[in-house]
Amino acid sequence: VSPNTNPAPSHPILTQHRLTQYPSPLFATPPPHPFPPPSPPPPSPSVNFWQGMGIDFNSVFLGTWAGCGLAFYTGLRAGRVVMPWMPSGDYTNLKNDASLSAAIGGATACFVGTDTAYHPAENWLKVGRV
Repeated sequence: VSPNTNPAPSHPILTQHRLTQYPSPLFATPPPHPFPPPSPPPPSPSVNFWQGMGIDFNSVFLGTWAGCGLAFYTGLRAGRVVMPWMPSGDYTNLKNDASLSAAIGGATACFVGTDTAYHPAENWLKVGRV
């Protein structure tokens, strides 16, 4: 036997590569997940309406603010009438509901800025400038 050649192993386990015979659990394919991956949330109908009109970014922002704020306000005031455990609608509640609805409408309007493909030059809510 020459010094540069190795004799063939005589044991049957050593004749195959060890990783193919005993795969590592780190590289094994994981079993399929029992639940499908979550689908993305549906887009806002208000944003779709305003963007479908092809208007500028600020108008979409303000239209979404007004639309979502008004929808929230309407549901909140109707809830005060329908649900007996909520305090009835008086003037103090009216002011509080209006300010809460303005805040909720403004928060939903800020999500318009996440659509960086719609008028990117006008989008003042995106992080960094491209």
